[in-house]
Amino acid sequence: MKKLVSLFLIALLCAGFMLPVSAEMEDTHAQAETTHVFDTILTLSDSELEELDEYAVALSAEYGIDLAVLLLADTDGENTYEYARTFYQEGMASGMYSNSGLVFVYNKGDKKWAAYRAGRVANLFSEDDVDAAWDVFAAEADDAIATRDYLDFVANLLDEKGTQPLPDGRQYERLVDDAELLTTEEEAVLLEKLNEISERQQCDVVIVTVKTLGGKSAQDFADDFFDYNGFGYGPAADGALFLICPEERDWWFSTHAFGLKAFTDAGQDSMMKTVKPHLSADRYNKAFLELADQCDRFLTQARAGDPYDVGSLPARPRGLQRPLTNVIISLVVGVVVAFLVVTAMKAPLKSVRRQAAAGSYLRQNSLNLTNSRESFLYRNVSRTARPTESSGGGGGGSSSHSSSSGRSHGGSGGKY
Repeated sequence: MKKLVSLFLIALLCAGFMLPVSAEMEDTHAQAETTHVFDTILTLSDSELEELDEYAVALSAEYGIDLAVLLLADTDGENTYEYARTFYQEGMASGMYSNSGLVFVYNKGDKKWAAYRAGRVANLFSEDDVDAAWDVFAAEADDAIATRDYLDFVANLLDEKGTQPLPDGRQYERLVDDAELLTTEEEAVLLEKLNEISERQQCDVVIVTVKTLGGKSAQDFADDFFDYNGFGYGPAADGALFLICPEERDWWFSTHAFGLKAFTDAGQDSMMKTVKPHLSADRYNKAFLELADQCDRFLTQARAGDPYDVGSLPARPRGLQRPLTNVIISLVVGVVVAFLVVTAMKAPLKSVRRQAAAGSYLRQNSLNLTNSRESFLYRNVSRTARPTESSGGGGGGSSSHSSSSGRSHGGSGGKY
């Protein structure tokens, strides 16, 4: 009997040690086996957790945006938003997440929630979008269904905003002539030039011609074409893309990463003064070759640490160095030519003599004045506005904007 009691006590003691271990394993198994959906509340079954995590991973791959959901019992006293931000930043540092993502945290202990938007998600999703996503989650009592509804809602938002993942590599050659402006021989020479410059400068120089912009602005079309077709040299995607649409006579020069640094606003304006005359005359091949040469020149200057900018622009082409002198010369030539033409026209008029008065043209006694007086008709006053000080700055550098992918682009454009 004593032997049976001893065995029973030993069994109880062993069970006492095993229960905490089993509980700890139960608490942590969900987090150890998932990468995008986490459940420390333990309201999801293993199959539900696995299914939701796979769905979040699939959506993340489809849209190029990491979607993470954290269902927590508490945040150990930390602010819910800060918890979400720290969680995602640590995930990026470890390589688990990309630099664009959305992490949603539901702190069931405090009945609080927060969403942290990273990278291009900050531009895609407004505060109203985030609030609407929470409303979808909160409308369902079952956490598994709520999480699924939330992920579905976010996917629909991404579809509406026209997002798509950025490719890992370049999808096209650095010359895309969809508008068919160049001959086959011209394309081959230009593409070789663009490839040589891009590889040597380690910065993509791309030229794109299109028949239509498809309803987009030239800026949006150029930025999206660069981003979503994998252009850009190296990890930072350094590069610049020149777009023209001959049907609408639009052009845009889009810059990114090192390209944004190399081609300042003032530099782009200077560069295009040598390119636009060729575009305006429909000399497209000459325009593109000139653009490539200018890009090479500007990139070399930027690699030396001093990009062309206000106060340090390159010398203008010989024909543009003295525009006032050229205008004066043109006027003088025009006056001389006009004088010679008028002189030749005047020579045959030998019978015409200058008259001191118009009396010879007046018929005798045909005009009799019986009364005369002077009358004031009107006053003509000319006013000139007093000049005011301009608030515009003359600073250099590159202005930038965010594209639909969330990247920062510089650039300039117009009509030709």
